[in-house]
Amino acid sequence: SGVRGMVEPMIRNYKPFKSNNGWRPSRSNFWNQAMQTSSHFSCHQSNGRYLLCDLHDGIYRDGAVLTDPIIMSQNND
Repeated sequence: SGVRGMVEPMIRNYKPFKSNNGWRPSRSNFWNQAMQTSSHFSCHQSNGRYLLCDLHDGIYRDGAVLTDPIIMSQNND
């Protein structure tokens, strides 16, 4: 029919790790700590100018797949 579409692959074991309003899981494990550390590092490394947040992903045996992360900034840059 000539109609085209795009579908992203299903992400298994989908889990939220950090929202853009500061929410984070109360349970601590390796991946929760890794995502919190990444977010904290982004803020520290940029001297508070940027914050990596809204981290949701799928956990796999060999790593994690992040979906739609957000980088917040103090300015419109």
